[in-house]
Amino acid sequence: MLRQPGLPAVKECEALTLQEAISWVRSLGYTRVIFEVDSKQVVDALSSLSSDLTEFGVIIECCKSMVLVEPHFKVIFARRGANVAAHALARRSRFVPCPAVGFDVPDWLCSQLSVVCNDFHQ
Repeated sequence: MLRQPGLPAVKECEALTLQEAISWVRSLGYTRVIFEVDSKQVVDALSSLSSDLTEFGVIIECCKSMVLVEPHFKVIFARRGANVAAHALARRSRFVPCPAVGFDVPDWLCSQLSVVCNDFHQ
């Protein structure tokens, strides 16, 4: 797939989605969370010791720092079919004009995540 000028790369969207999810979950006060990410590039970058000065690398470093201060946060790789909410958000976030600007969590995502969280706590 060709990248359209002005739109972030898919891996940047995947990393930004994780960053927003970590931030959101922290704001809700959760302390024990497993984030299932369907981007192997993102998961591998989180465990990498090498530095990346690209926009993707900066987002990854932010994710690393947030996960480090929460000892019971874990990020694991999950195949795309098993992670519908993250995939949908990453696909839609490609069309946000400026990925550095925060946004409110959309209603469709809140309802999807509520179902996942309720299933997790049962």
